[in-house]
Amino acid sequence: MVQFSLLRAEVLVLFIESLLFGAHCILYSISVWILIYRRRRWRSRLNLWMFGIVTLMCALACVHLGLDVSHFMVAFVDHGSEPGGPLAYYEHQGNVPSYVISPVLFALLTLVGDAFMTYRIFVVWRRKLVSLVLPILLIVGDLVAAGFTGHELYKSPGSIPSGLLAPAVYRPVIAYFVMTLLTNIGTTFLLLARILW
Repeated sequence: MVQFSLLRAEVLVLFIESLLFGAHCILYSISVWILIYRRRRWRSRLNLWMFGIVTLMCALACVHLGLDVSHFMVAFVDHGSEPGGPLAYYEHQGNVPSYVISPVLFALLTLVGDAFMTYRIFVVWRRKLVSLVLPILLIVGDLVAAGFTGHELYKSPGSIPSGLLAPAVYRPVIAYFVMTLLTNIGTTFLLLARILW
């Protein structure tokens, strides 16, 4: 059996992220059309806020993808002929400034999306404050997990040259992704529960 290497993972991640960004761009265009052109007279101030939120999310996703493409190009073009090649670059890129920004952008994008889902729950549940308890607790858990991840990742950049690949960062990263998944499942369940029952 062939071992799944870091380089294969980076190529696969960039491919999947590019596909999902393409779908995001299509959905962004549809959202803008609905918010701005289709509903001109209906709650225009709210539509402008929603337009701002979806535009912020699209911009954050665009910058995140741009950073990933930049890392990919540096690894394979600039470091392709060096000893160790792209693998050495990916394993020891903890001091690269754009590599530090990428997880921050991802966490910010996740936070904006979760906050928007919380607002949708609030509206669907007819603005009852009780509907906000679970989503806010999940978002706080998400923030705590992101804080622990950031702390482990950035507490001493010189001793963690491999960034997200460092063993000290595994548990906080897994906790962050689990909290993000729980937040999405919890908010989706609350939306579906109100719509179906």
